[in-house]
Amino acid sequence: MLRMQWKTDLHCWIVLGLLSVLLFGAVSSRAIAENPKGEATASGSAEGASPSGAIDGDRFSTDAGSVWTGDSGTCSWQITFSEPQAIGSLLQINGDDQLIIRNAPRNYVWQWSDDGETWQPIPETVVSHEKRIARIHRFNEPIETRHVRLLIHLSHGAAPTLREVEFYPSVDAEIPFEDWIIAVSSVEDPNNVGVGMRFVDLARECEGWEDVPAQLVWHGDFDEDFVSTEPRPLCAFFSGSYLEWCQRSREPWRGVQAVLKSRSLPMWGACGGAQVFALLEETGVDQPWDCPRCRNKDNPLSPIYSHIGHLADAPCGDYSQNIGERGTFKMRVVADDPAFQGLPDVFDIHESHIGQIDYVPEGWTRVVTKGPGAHTENQVLRVKDCPIYSAQFHMETYANTPENSIQIMSNFLKLAKEWGGYNPDAERLEMPGSLDDSGDESGG
Repeated sequence: MLRMQWKTDLHCWIVLGLLSVLLFGAVSSRAIAENPKGEATASGSAEGASPSGAIDGDRFSTDAGSVWTGDSGTCSWQITFSEPQAIGSLLQINGDDQLIIRNAPRNYVWQWSDDGETWQPIPETVVSHEKRIARIHRFNEPIETRHVRLLIHLSHGAAPTLREVEFYPSVDAEIPFEDWIIAVSSVEDPNNVGVGMRFVDLARECEGWEDVPAQLVWHGDFDEDFVSTEPRPLCAFFSGSYLEWCQRSREPWRGVQAVLKSRSLPMWGACGGAQVFALLEETGVDQPWDCPRCRNKDNPLSPIYSHIGHLADAPCGDYSQNIGERGTFKMRVVADDPAFQGLPDVFDIHESHIGQIDYVPEGWTRVVTKGPGAHTENQVLRVKDCPIYSAQFHMETYANTPENSIQIMSNFLKLAKEWGGYNPDAERLEMPGSLDDSGDESGG
């Protein structure tokens, strides 16, 4: 038996979404077309690169002819307008990769000049250790000038690429930007950001989201500044992890903890990404984490994290003697939650884990539990009043369950869109009604 399908509503939403994309594109193109015209130059350019590539009106192309790349890690890009222009804000798109911050300005400042010789910094644009592919700079007040330049002190990689720059006359200019998502790597290695790519692939399987822009980041680079900087993201997805939580560095999770606690951004954690949400919520980064293998049962450090079961003794991180859920398992929906609309009460999805969330944290509620043949009770938890989910299963591994994974992802993206993406002022969600008569599914 299917629960409420939302088919008509979802169809209408998709149609409206496509219309908005068309309208959005028109607004964005008009804004670009109205940007002041000027001559772009640079202190030096890589072979085949032209300074004019950064003002060609193509925000996302990484083709050599559509970007500017400097000739060293310290360099500058400049534009000289034909006549003085008021500039109050600008959009800057960095790097030569569509998904990661690579070969991009790292430490930099925008400057202005009356004569093109003597330069004044624009303090609001000083950036040390850029982490964002796209950034909107807003000045305290407009500047009237013919000459503007980007002075780059240090680059990610050998030389920086400036993909696009758009200038706007007012400090509060409306700068339309495509909805974009973040895929966060939960693994220990800061260079392994690609583990979140499956979320991007799944999102692009959803109708109306085929070209959604995305950025892959490591969890240690994800914090309140990253998500609150314009253009603000629609939502964030957190990958699984491999090491035991007692073996993990806690400090890099501090920024994630702050965003999680702020309840401002729709977030989805899968497997280890789900477990760490529970750890951050209950234990936090300032207290040590343990695992069931090394835990003092009389004095547990992070009891919210447990194992499905053990076959024999083993050291921390050795999973050969653990009971696990690996493969396709049945889940059972126990709450009328919008992320699971259109699914049957019992549905199949991919799992690959030995750890689990032992109990529902205060302020959260259970929306999906184990179905026939599965072990873990807390399969999906949600913050009661906002779209933050801890899902033990992997919807992003969807080769064997494409329809269910696409349905869940489509629902979540719709929910994130309705929330307003990063939105501290969003209207709180209602607590999902229970579909299960077996007892209270909430924490606290």
